Amino acid sequence: MFKVSSNKERKKLKKLKKDINEVLLLSGDDPTAVDLTSATFLGHSFDDKDISLKLYKKLRTMRRLKDPPKINFSLNRLNGIRLGSQNIADLVHYVSFHNVEKPLWISLRPNRGILQAVIFRVVCDLEMVESNKKETYIDQFFGSKSFIRMQTEVWNSMEFWTSMLNVPLSKFERLKRIISHAHILENHIKSNMKGALLVTMRQMVDFCYPFPKMNNVSVGIMTPIIPTKEKYGTIKVDSPFFAVDCEMCTTEIGESELTRISIVNECYEVLLDTLVKPRNRIVDYVTKYSGITEKMLENVNVRVEDVQV
Repeated sequence: MFKVSSNKERKKLKKLKKDINEVLLLSGDDPTAVDLTSATFLGHSFDDKDISLKLYKKLRTMRRLKDPPKINFSLNRLNGIRLGSQNIADLVHYVSFHNVEKPLWISLRPNRGILQAVIFRVVCDLEMVESNKKETYIDQFFGSKSFIRMQTEVWNSMEFWTSMLNVPLSKFERLKRIISHAHILENHIKSNMKGALLVTMRQMVDFCYPFPKMNNVSVGIMTPIIPTKEKYGTIKVDSPFFAVDCEMCTTEIGESELTRISIVNECYEVLLDTLVKPRNRIVDYVTKYSGITEKMLENVNVRVEDVQV
């Protein structure tokens, strides 16, 4: 490592590291995997006055020749759900930080090729965006109109910036915290988080949740939804809380059908865990994701109506 004593030398080293970082990014390498201050990496002494000039010339050439980063959106991977505040935050976090997971619906070329990101949140009426008037300030700033319709929640400034300013932990940090806690759910069980874990009525409508006594064909639900109660009250501290997980397969009619269901209560006690055999012939067990195989269902007689009662 270099020994830096004066403020001038520290500023010089900081600038040098920044330039090296950009060279690595433009080259397609990961700067986080390299010690930018090592003599082995630089191949020169830090006192060599010529290194900064050489690096500047190389960086200038690479900037001129390198194609700008390109982001492609694969919105079909959102399964018909429009982009929301959290999706936008995930995108910004990914292009800004190196330890954040890549959202499934975007691709970036070159990978990690964005050096800086600037966010504009323009508050205006929908009429302004959809207006046919020429030379609006939106056109002047952003060019031709190519907009993506998003969820109505994006209009909420507080929710938008809350998502933006809360950067998720890396996989390594999450694993580290899990290992350091013998009972990961203990703190959650003792606290009342039920309200925070539920979606609101507005979110259920936005996410196309099926409702009883409504025509749900438009959201792909052909079977009517049968309520278990005539009226539902608000959630309370002592309200029971359950987590349900289902594994699905694809049958000959082209539909996803149940092959396994598990139910766990808030004390992480398993209340139900059973395999379910569809009446229609299975054409794809989706084993890669479900873990279900043909052999597992050989002697299973449980049907979906058996677990519905």
